[in-house]
Amino acid sequence: MSSAIRYDLITLDVYSALFDFAGSLRPVVGEALGKDVPATDLIATWRSVQLTLAGASNSLGGPRLPFREATRKGLDHALLKHGVDASAQTRRALVLAWDAIDPWPEAGAMLEMLRERGYTTALLSNGDQDMLEALAKRLAVPPAHVFSSEEAGRYKPHPAMYALPVERLGLDRGRLLHVAGSPMDALGAKHAGLACAWSNRRGDPPLDPDLPPDFTLRDLSGIAAIV
Repeated sequence: MSSAIRYDLITLDVYSALFDFAGSLRPVVGEALGKDVPATDLIATWRSVQLTLAGASNSLGGPRLPFREATRKGLDHALLKHGVDASAQTRRALVLAWDAIDPWPEAGAMLEMLRERGYTTALLSNGDQDMLEALAKRLAVPPAHVFSSEEAGRYKPHPAMYALPVERLGLDRGRLLHVAGSPMDALGAKHAGLACAWSNRRGDPPLDPDLPPDFTLRDLSGIAAIV
């Protein structure tokens, strides 16, 4: 069912909603570390620690840990946990691989549809600014804006992240739709007072049933029915 609101901006989560980081990294990890390495499990650990470190950065009261550094430390932890050795050069290459991940197969058609319908889009992500700018160039329809946790000084689900487009562009938050890719992102968007469409590929329940997303989609193609 289409939304009754004509949104002034549609923001998109990057590493879960818009890009397939795990599918993109599996062949890179296999080539760099060898076929005997459990790439899927290693990437899952890597991502989990990356996000844990980002969350800790929000809570510890110090300066924001750069996402690139959280990515590097997450990789080091994953390699140790899975008993995999890698040279410093290989580790650097694997961290930089996050700048070259691929969007989900339906992402291009979804972005083209939004452009045809006259919507402005933006990236809103935990990544560092340079990481997100690199990924924006990989999209067939580039976003008009890139909002990073580097600019906010905090990571999702901190309200400072979701306030970025409101404050920078002077928008009414009631006319902004955020496309989330994880249950935590969906919760953060709703807590911040934004409309939220959750691209929920795994069929997860919301973290807080009192703050569910406005729309739950199987993938990005479902956005066409709500805008």
